[in-house]
Amino acid sequence: MKKLFKRKEIADPILKQKVERMRKQRLVHVRYIIFMIAFVSVFFGGYSFQKEYNYQTNLYANTAQAEEIKVKKSYKKEYLEMKDWVLNEVAKAGFNVELADKIIDCESTWSASAIGDNGDSRGLWQIHRPSHKEVSEECALDYKCATYWAVQKRIKDGSWNAWSCARLVK
Repeated sequence: MKKLFKRKEIADPILKQKVERMRKQRLVHVRYIIFMIAFVSVFFGGYSFQKEYNYQTNLYANTAQAEEIKVKKSYKKEYLEMKDWVLNEVAKAGFNVELADKIIDCESTWSASAIGDNGDSRGLWQIHRPSHKEVSEECALDYKCATYWAVQKRIKDGSWNAWSCARLVK
């Protein structure tokens, strides 16, 4: 490796000792700064890791919390299965899946047990009880039965306009 600067030889022994001491001190300072940077980054990185690790272990320490997490995961799985099933039925009927998704999201945020309109509308599709007395409470709250009914209603009407959200999301 080629040196960029040549050091001048110092003739005076006392001055030479002072310069050498200064170089060593500067090297010590640089090493100290590097050590502090490494220490701080490891300490704070380790701290956040430790905090995350403690959070995860404490999370499962309580069996009630662990059960709650399992319920949330199973709920998410059921939600995805329901959504896939409903949109698949809409697609089989030959309707716009994206529009149906937006309507359901607007009407019930994909909750099969949703109640709206001061208790008059219920279920995934928010079937209005006073307007559709032919649909039982059980059918309205069952996403499969409600979807069959909604697809038939869509076929009969020729549009999704029976749902107020259909006019909003187009």
